[in-house]
Amino acid sequence: MGRVFRGVAGAAALGLLAGCGGSSSNPIIDPATSVVLTNEALVRPANTICHVTGNIQSIETLRVDVILKWQAVDADGKQVGTVTLGVNDLNPGEARTFESTGFINGDNGLIDCSKIVSFNRTDTQVRKG
Repeated sequence: MGRVFRGVAGAAALGLLAGCGGSSSNPIIDPATSVVLTNEALVRPANTICHVTGNIQSIETLRVDVILKWQAVDADGKQVGTVTLGVNDLNPGEARTFESTGFINGDNGLIDCSKIVSFNRTDTQVRKG
């Protein structure tokens, strides 16, 4: 009987913990209905490093934080690097330009721009700011 009680009590405690963690003060918001990205381009601010530039505009009714991720692809179609950029405190209706840092590969550090033939955005996360 003691084991059954512990099991039920344990399950109840887990349920309470799951309930506490189920809601976040910064919920994920659908990027398709909250931000618009335009003019994403690969630029070369230095001889060997490529950055991603573009414009972002909030179409949300509240302040948001946005995380953008891109991958760089070589001539063989292989991913050779990634870059992540945070755009924080984007107000309702606000538009900004952005510029990332260089693409990196965990094993090789910064990726030489000459190795990149294309790039694509792999993730857009939007949260309440």
